[in-house]
Formats: sequence, C-alpha cells, structure tokens
Amino acid sequence: MKLTFNYILREEFEKVKGNFEEFMRNEMLCFGTTLVNAIMLEERKLYQCCDRYERSKERKTISSGFHNKTLFFKFGKVTARVPETRDSKFYPQTMEKYSHHGIDLERMIKSLVVQGLSEKKASKVLNEHLSINFSKPNISNIVTSFDNEVEKYHKRKLRDDYIYLYCDAVYETSKGFKKHNKRGILAIYGIREDDTKKKDGEEKTYIKELIDYTIVDREKESTWVNFLNKSYKRGLKGNNLKLIIHDKNKGLINAINMVYPWVTTQHCIYHKMQNSIKKLEKTKHKKEFSKDLSNLYENTDSKEEFYKKLTTFRQKWIEDEQDAVKNLLKDIHKTLRYFNVDIDHRKFVTTNNKIERFFREIRRRTKLIDGFENDKSINRFFYHICYENNFIEQNIKEKKDENK
Repeated sequence: MKLTFNYILREEFEKVKGNFEEFMRNEMLCFGTTLVNAIMLEERKLYQCCDRYERSKERKTISSGFHNKTLFFKFGKVTARVPETRDSKFYPQTMEKYSHHGIDLERMIKSLVVQGLSEKKASKVLNEHLSINFSKPNISNIVTSFDNEVEKYHKRKLRDDYIYLYCDAVYETSKGFKKHNKRGILAIYGIREDDTKKKDGEEKTYIKELIDYTIVDREKESTWVNFLNKSYKRGLKGNNLKLIIHDKNKGLINAINMVYPWVTTQHCIYHKMQNSIKKLEKTKHKKEFSKDLSNLYENTDSKEEFYKKLTTFRQKWIEDEQDAVKNLLKDIHKTLRYFNVDIDHRKFVTTNNKIERFFREIRRRTKLIDGFENDKSINRFFYHICYENNFIEQNIKEKKDENK
C-alpha cells in the first residue's frame, strides 16, 4: 500500500513539476472560487434568517437562483456564482456591486501607469502575466476612478499637532498649457509626534508625512497665501508649530508671515551654503571653501560657538572671496533659529532635506514620462506617491530623558 501511494505521488509530481507556478495558480483560483461562493451563500442565509428549503416564520424572502460574475484579481480570473433573492434587495458584501475587479488589482494597475508604463503597455503586461484581458479604455477608466479618492484627500480635515513644517515647490511638464508647459506644485511636509506610542519610559517616535500639495501656474506670494490659507481653514492652525523650514523664497516667506505670523521660520542651511558657493570667484577655492563652510555649522552646540567660528571663517576668506562671504553673512541669523529647539531635533530641522527627498523621488519617476497631459494626471501621480510616502514606517526617534 505504501509503495503504491509513493508511486502515485511521484507520478503526480512529474506531471506538475515542469510548470509548478501555473499549477499552483490554478489551485489558488479553484480554492478562491470555492471560498467566495461559500461566503456569499452564508451571507444570503443570514439575510433570509434561515437556510435554503428551511421552513421558518422568521424567513424574510426566498432564494431565486444565481447569476455568474467574472472577477479579476492579482492571481487571475475567478468566475463566481452570485446568489439572488426573490425581493431583489440582497447583494453580497463580499464583492462590490458593478465592479469586476478587486481593489488590489486596481492599485496594481494604477501603480503600473504611475511607474511610467503607458495604458497600452500596462494592458499588455496584464494579458501576458495574469491572463487578464484588459483593454486600454478599461485601464483608463480604472485610473480615472481614483479622481474621487484624490478629491477626498484634498478636502480631508487636517491635524493640528505638527511641530515642524517644510514648505517647497517643484515644477513638472504639462502638455495642456500653451503659454508655458511648466506647472508648479506647492507642497507642505510635516513632522508630528506619534499619538499611539506616548508611554512613560519609551522612546518618542515621530511621524513624517506629506500633508498636502496643490498645482498652480507658478510659485509666487499669492499662490502660497491661498494654499496656506486653505490648509489653515482645514485645521492646520499652527498651535503646536515650533519652526517652519523653507528655501528663502521671498513669496513663501511673505505668505508664512501673513498666515502664521507667530511661528518662527528657519532658512534652509543647505540652500544658504549653495548660494554662497555660487558666488566664488575662483573655482580652485571651491573644495576648501565648501569644507570650511560645512565645519561652520557641523558640531556647533550654541550661537556663541557659531559666531566664534564665523569670525575665523571671515578672516580667512574675506580677501580672496569677498562676494561669497558677503552673501553668507547676509541674513545669516535667520539660519540659526534651529538653536532654539531641542538638541535632538536639530539634525532634521536645519535643512529642507525631508521634502527634497520626496521631490527627488518625484523627479526619478517623472524621467520615464515625457510630460503630463493635464492637471488631473499630475494630481493622480502625486497622490499615488503621497499615498506610498505617508504609510512608510517612521524612523525618527528620540530617547526620553529618564530624569524628566
């Protein structure tokens, strides 16, 4: 008996080992079909308040057969038997009405398009790898269906527990505008304390996320004022804000002073350094000048220590690079406001790097795209990146002082 069983098992394995992945996918489809059908039957049973063919006074309605519905998932196509009732009011909660594909498949299709694949190529990938026949219009409709989700994102109520804000803008190409094909995207990035992990003795954890963005003609004072005002009305009152970090754009500075006049602003140190380096007269000084400039801000614990270093720096370079030094000294006190916050927080409030990293990811992905068709396509793209970014686990931690 044992030999016969082993022989049969070996024969069956020989049949499937050549194409094991296809075999497992077929088994998954069979299992998925059986499971979905069984769940829908249980749903109808609960709706009717009794089983099929069962006589009961509590029965609401009687069964009325089934209709077939084809569903598309990541692992393939499933044909389900949807149960019906005589009163036509029952529909299983297991599946969405009028939809023939799961949310996971919708996300995958949207992700393919956002990653740079055209709708035609995305359709080809689905047909080849998942055996799902999706035409270009089908994929276009799925991508367009996320417009409502994007609109809800822009209208949601904002939190007011952010302690640091980063404001900046990036430009993307849009084919829908004839005057100039560049559209500005204004963005606000924030850091707040994680409410779910406020326990004594544990490390404080901070969440970093893109709060919102808006698409404008170009970056200027009026567009920033409108954007910040809308954020304020939606709940971002700024009651807990300690710093707003920016890149020294004059229109942005005026807008911040207009909407959040009580909040201290911090000029990005990186932008300040780069602007000074651009003023160098001699290229051969660039390496040494940059090194001295970095040492000026690094490992400095107080303003007094910084100004001592600045005096030494000025004496060294004022004769050879007068313009660069003058550019550095202009409004330099506005780059030192990070000294007023906790020492553990200084490393991530001195520069605009938090939001710049997000923009670098945007540029990396848009290299594959020749240009966006209109503002809607830009909006979908940014929302997808924002969706991914907001759900990344935070990695900013601060050890709580045991003496407090």
